[in-house]
Amino acid sequence: MLIVAHALYKAGLFMVVGNVDKAAGTREISQLRGLRSVLKISFVAAVIAVLSTSGVPPLPGFLSKEYMYKAGLEVSNWAVFLMVLVNALTVTLVMALLIKPFTTRHQGEPTKAKSVEINKGLWIPPFMLAIVSVIATVAGLGWLNEQVIIPGVTTIAPVSDPDPVKVWHGINTPLILSGITLLLGVLMYKVYPTLTALLERTLPKLPCANRVFDHLLEAMVSFAKWQTNMLQTKRMSVYGLLSFGALAVLLISIPQYHLVNSRVV
Repeated sequence: MLIVAHALYKAGLFMVVGNVDKAAGTREISQLRGLRSVLKISFVAAVIAVLSTSGVPPLPGFLSKEYMYKAGLEVSNWAVFLMVLVNALTVTLVMALLIKPFTTRHQGEPTKAKSVEINKGLWIPPFMLAIVSVIATVAGLGWLNEQVIIPGVTTIAPVSDPDPVKVWHGINTPLILSGITLLLGVLMYKVYPTLTALLERTLPKLPCANRVFDHLLEAMVSFAKWQTNMLQTKRMSVYGLLSFGALAVLLISIPQYHLVNSRVV
């Protein structure tokens, strides 16, 4: 169920972010505001995806968290604690993704954006994923159980006898944990601006994550170019030397490996 839910809401959010980028020319969340009037259908798709990500019933994200917490309770309390923390942070992030670009009233004019939803190919896919997210648990849970979930479980664990996924299990510990996750995520979103301002005043300025990522990517590309230039010399003699050299090292190391193991035994 987690895979199904994740595929539906994550793909929808990626498509919505792509529409935001195409309409406003940027994905920098600090530069975006007031896009709901331009991206109306994308906003509806984003709302459903965010609700599912946050674990609001009866959407697929709610069911996935229910069963995630149920499995965690069978392992350890520490596992459950980490799940609640990570899921609460996810709620905070998707709330920021929805509220800041679309609905927050910042000082100044709304971000200038193009009406890209004239192109049906941009809004139909995320909107259809949102509709499927609603139908999947409201009307299609029986089909999911029979065609996806139970066959998948029995393929991984043939001796198991899995119970079908249900929307409602009553008031139980996983449901309470889901509620705590949602409330904690909303609370962290509320205190996020105050906490960020406090950290900026008390801690030294940290490097920008985007710049760090760009530098790492540039370093990786530079290393790949160096490695390619060193190995791809366009000389058959060098290719043959490298191939036979690697084979020789492998053949020499195998007897040594068995000799060491025999001594240990």
